[in-house]
Amino acid sequence: MMILVTFVLCCLGLLALAYAKPKHHIAALGQNPGLARQRVLAILGWTTLSVAIWAAMQTVSDWAIGLVLWVGALSVGGIVVTLIMTYGPKADGVARNIIEGP
Repeated sequence: MMILVTFVLCCLGLLALAYAKPKHHIAALGQNPGLARQRVLAILGWTTLSVAIWAAMQTVSDWAIGLVLWVGALSVGGIVVTLIMTYGPKADGVARNIIEGP
């Protein structure tokens, strides 16, 4: 169960870090983030990744294996976030075309 928590926290932390960048924030939400929002998202992202390390360490008894687990969850989470950021806006348009018709 804690492995899943580690993976979800890694995904959320990486999404927050991605949205902290103006380019990704504008592409996803359509508005330019203010400096305060960028800082809050960056702090939230790094904090979430730190909590993910703690969750990975609680999963196993050896800290080295927990760190390897965190790096693995971080890698897979990075792929998931990349796919969400790449195909998310396109999927929204496809879903809108299916619902509203051509």
